[in-house]
Amino acid sequence: MPKRGNAIYYIFHTLNQQGMLSKVSVMILGLLGAVACKPIDFSPDLCAEVSGTELVLRNQSNTPVHYVVFEQELASRIDWIASCKDDNQIKSQNLVRLPFSSIAGYRSDARVVIYWWRCSNGNPKSTDHSFVLSTNTPGTQCVKVR
Repeated sequence: MPKRGNAIYYIFHTLNQQGMLSKVSVMILGLLGAVACKPIDFSPDLCAEVSGTELVLRNQSNTPVHYVVFEQELASRIDWIASCKDDNQIKSQNLVRLPFSSIAGYRSDARVVIYWWRCSNGNPKSTDHSFVLSTNTPGTQCVKVR
């Protein structure tokens, strides 16, 4: 039974007071809810790590992810097109290492924007996924790819 003060408690309490809910029906509904709902996977798919003089992108998902990385200021001024080629793909359960010097617009105090997407039949799906990392602060950031 839900805790007192909880909105669900009041719904259950009201239904029970009206004789519309028995303990058996509560148990059956609870079991059906538990069986019908599959667990939600919150494990991250894509991780970016600032490590020494490189950016490490890890694809922890079961499908390939495509990406592009720009320095943040440059990213705000250019038009680019997402592509689904081997050279910008991170295969499933794999990683790529990008030296900072290979990132367009990179400076030692740079923040980089990492865009990623999935492809279907050689065409990009949504490309509105991104995050920003500071290249002078070691650390890792992970996200769930949709």
